[in-house]
Amino acid sequence: MKKIRTRFTMSLIFLLIFLMSCSKESNGLKDAFTDRTITIDEHLGQGTVIGKVKESLEGNYVFSIAEQNPNGAIEVNAATGELYVADEELFDFEVYPELTTTIHVANTEGSTSVTITVQLEDIDDMVFFLEASRQAYLEAADGDWILITEQEYNQLANRIAGVVKSGTDDTQYVLEGTTRYELFEATCGNYNSHTIPENHRLFAFKYFATEEDVEGVNVKISLADVAPAYVSLPTVLPLHGSGNQFFVLKGGSDPAIRELRLGMYAAKGGLLVTDAQLDSQVLLARGNKEVLDEFPPQENAVVRYQGLSTEIIQWD
Repeated sequence: MKKIRTRFTMSLIFLLIFLMSCSKESNGLKDAFTDRTITIDEHLGQGTVIGKVKESLEGNYVFSIAEQNPNGAIEVNAATGELYVADEELFDFEVYPELTTTIHVANTEGSTSVTITVQLEDIDDMVFFLEASRQAYLEAADGDWILITEQEYNQLANRIAGVVKSGTDDTQYVLEGTTRYELFEATCGNYNSHTIPENHRLFAFKYFATEEDVEGVNVKISLADVAPAYVSLPTVLPLHGSGNQFFVLKGGSDPAIRELRLGMYAAKGGLLVTDAQLDSQVLLARGNKEVLDEFPPQENAVVRYQGLSTEIIQWD
């Protein structure tokens, strides 16, 4: 008899636990909050509200992030369920066309979870990241170089997906060195490890001009990695002044058929810097030439120029 009572008590306890569990699962939250998809443009700024866990809310709830991919992309307002951008660099169509987050929802009756999928719409990244030069870019034809600001160049370097810097890295570009030569009426090519990778498209360029009212500057790329032969891109850089000058190429260049080097020609010259610690050579020729073999290579040297390229087309 005692065993029967014990079994009955245990069964009752299990039944109560099961009923409590069912009550918690079927408290209405699961039906009130369902998975949803939100579609927005890429590159929204940090703090931008992108939607809510549920558009119409009745009652008080507590919302929290349970998990998400990629991590740190989205935050949720604990009281309202508003979702907003936590890391704007993750809202990049070329990197994460879709982001997901699981939200934990709770009130006095129980809790549930809901999955929010954020789908990004692809936009023209060049138009988005250019500000002062945007109109000039929109009015230009494919293949035209457009003069841009330093801030815009840095924005492109930091935010365009898959960017590789060629010609010089950032440290070499600002190097003062032990010797500085102003080049005039010369074609030059930095021969170092900072190359344009295969299948990459050159889309931006900067260099240090030593004169005012400079025109006719050609950006060049090598015909083959092993030979000092370079060909000019079809369009010259627009008229510009002295100092650091920044440009973007509308439509980008054709993809590199192999790993290539970056060079340039300027009638009024650029700036060559030497330093004993530099693992870089400069190939030189007088005038606008395609073969840079008139002089022995300048050892431990760079000309102050740099290109930006990417394999991913992020412009119309």
